[in-house]
Amino acid sequence: MIRGTTPTFKLTLSDSTIDLAQATNVYATFKQGNTAVTKTGEDLDIYGNYLEVYLSQEDTLKFKEGVVSIQVNWVYAN
Repeated sequence: MIRGTTPTFKLTLSDSTIDLAQATNVYATFKQGNTAVTKTGEDLDIYGNYLEVYLSQEDTLKFKEGVVSIQVNWVYAN
């Protein structure tokens, strides 16, 4: 990711049996050191085990040059 841009990240979960479209909440968290940006709702497009995450210019400016980790979490309704 380049700071100050508005990238779209396309993520595919390795387990194809997971259907994120059936989840009640999906969260994508980008983390670098103590800085974290979590996206959910309108900032995600979900297609089965594949999702697209949209970051704003404001989001990318929070990070410094270097490695940023991404974690995806989801919740299914009971």
